[in-house]
Amino acid sequence: MSSISETPFRQIPDQPPRELRFRRKLNPRADLLELARSRRLLRALTERELRVRYKQAHLGFAWAILTPATLMIIFTLLSAHSVINIGTSGKPAYLFAYAGLVPWTFFANSISQGGMSLVTNLYLVNKIYCPREVFPISSVLVSIVDGFVASLIFLVLFPIGHTVPSATSYWVPFLFLLEVIFTLGIALIASIIVVYLRDLRHLIPIIVQFGLFATPVMYSLSKLPENIQVIYSAINPLAPIIDSIRQAILFDQGPEWNLLAYAIPSSFIYLAIGYSLFKRLEPRVADVA
Repeated sequence: MSSISETPFRQIPDQPPRELRFRRKLNPRADLLELARSRRLLRALTERELRVRYKQAHLGFAWAILTPATLMIIFTLLSAHSVINIGTSGKPAYLFAYAGLVPWTFFANSISQGGMSLVTNLYLVNKIYCPREVFPISSVLVSIVDGFVASLIFLVLFPIGHTVPSATSYWVPFLFLLEVIFTLGIALIASIIVVYLRDLRHLIPIIVQFGLFATPVMYSLSKLPENIQVIYSAINPLAPIIDSIRQAILFDQGPEWNLLAYAIPSSFIYLAIGYSLFKRLEPRVADVA
């Protein structure tokens, strides 16, 4: 009896040895092929989201216009009563405001909905196997549709302002594609972190609201000191992108290449970080959720 009682119990480790832990190896080529094979699921998710959001709404796709149009009216009234100085450089305040609000609303909706995409689709995440990035990508695609619908209001705003889009508007698709790259990176980061840190879902709306004023949506980027513009463009690529879109549509100017030179690589860096973080944390999503 004494020999048994004196035998020490073997301590079971709380975690497996480091050499036995699973490490997710990133393989972008294989992941992209898997994503391509899931294109039908991606399309189905996007169509479902659009139907759920607009099919039973009396105003339908008009809701996509409501947010930027409301903000445009508010900022135009504040500018008209000299409460704020937008500095439209001779263009109608509502056109200046709306040219910045449409790309901003696309970004805000993508982050707000994409950040919650995994959490709101847990029943699918836990039941079917698919590359989980289809959920935030689907949210970004839905926001692209919303942005296209919202941009149709320009067909009314330009005649009201007795003006026409500038010839340099052909730069807008390139600039918008760059915004999509940056937005997708942020959406991937937000969606995967929310799964692990649920408190972040309450913080996202605050960050988005702060970003509306921190990004030159209602003012020109030129109002900032030149040395700040370069640093800010690298940290927040959305700033020179939105400003360049507005310059191309209203002021017959090409993109601000001196600032986009920092925004373009920064956008791809955000996407690379978002993809890397998402794929490394993806294996435990079903367990944590």
